[in-house]
Amino acid sequence: MSQPTNITELKRFFGIVNFFRKFIPNLADMAEPLHAMLKADATWTPNQEKAFERIKECLSYHPVLSLYDCKKSVYLSADASSYGIGSMLYQIQDSSKRPITHTSKTLSATRAGPIKSGAWCKVDLRGLETNFVKQNNLLHFAIHYIGRLKEYVKMINI
Repeated sequence: MSQPTNITELKRFFGIVNFFRKFIPNLADMAEPLHAMLKADATWTPNQEKAFERIKECLSYHPVLSLYDCKKSVYLSADASSYGIGSMLYQIQDSSKRPITHTSKTLSATRAGPIKSGAWCKVDLRGLETNFVKQNNLLHFAIHYIGRLKEYVKMINI
C-alpha cells in the first residue's frame, strides 16, 4: 500500500483501516497525524509518514484478540487524550490481560483539546455501549479505569 497522494486516497485508506479498527488498539492516537491531512493546505511530513507506516504495520499482524470466556470476569479499561478516546474490553487469562475487543475514536475539532472530565465519562460510556451491549450473556463485570479517570470516579457516586 503506497502513501496517499490526495485526500480521496487518504479517505480510502481510512475506510480500510476503520474496517479493522477493533483489531488495532489506540488507533485514534496513531491516526491523529493523518487526520490533520484532511484539512486544507496540509502537507505530508515525517510525522504523517510515521503514523501511516505504523498503522500499516498493525494491519499486517494477525489479530491478538482472545475469545470471550463467559465464566471469567470482564474488565473495561478506558483512556482519553486531547484528540481521541478509546477503551479495551479484556479478561485475565493465564495471569495476563487478554483483550477481547478494542474501540477508539478520534475527536472532532470542536471536541478536541484539553481533557475535561466529560471526556473521561464519554470514553467510559462509549466503551460500555460498544463492548457490553453486544454481549447478552455478561452477568457481571468490573470496570478498570486508568490514568486520571481513577481520580474523577472517586468524586462521583456510582
